[in-house]
Amino acid sequence: MMIVENDFFVSQREEPSLARVQLSYRDGNIHIGAEGMPSINFPALDPDARKKERKSVRVRKNSYVAVDVSSEASAWFRRYLKKDNLHLVRILQEECYRPTGSNNPIAFQDSASFHIVSEASLQDLKSRLSDKTISERNFRPNFFIVGCDAYAEDTWSYVQLGEATLVYKERCLSSFRSRRS
Repeated sequence: MMIVENDFFVSQREEPSLARVQLSYRDGNIHIGAEGMPSINFPALDPDARKKERKSVRVRKNSYVAVDVSSEASAWFRRYLKKDNLHLVRILQEECYRPTGSNNPIAFQDSASFHIVSEASLQDLKSRLSDKTISERNFRPNFFIVGCDAYAEDTWSYVQLGEATLVYKERCLSSFRSRRS
């Protein structure tokens, strides 16, 4: 998660060019790149994270405990966004606790814990657009559903995954931004 000096998070809503950052996971490392920038990587797991200075960070109205990823990763994002007060942080997973109830925080999401898009909805949208390069990546879903009618997912109030019931809350606002803007 990206934060500014006052420990408040920065998302694509504030910095739309973050949509052009390319992230991948390979061999235990997070790889980050963007056009015109050298790529960097850092370990996905940090065995020394518990020894680092803890920060209280805010995502909208929720607070979490996080630590800096690395000075190099933060510097990369400062160069990319041309802002000198940014830090890339990670949550301490072993300290992440989410009590039950609808108003309790989830790790770094500000609205919903999951996002669903169906293949049929995407195909319908593509048929209406001149830009056929749109893909599920534009919407960043956690679940890409195959085998339902277009936009059926908009009417679902919950999704059952094995023993887990996921309750639908609201749409992610960032999915309405162009990844090229």
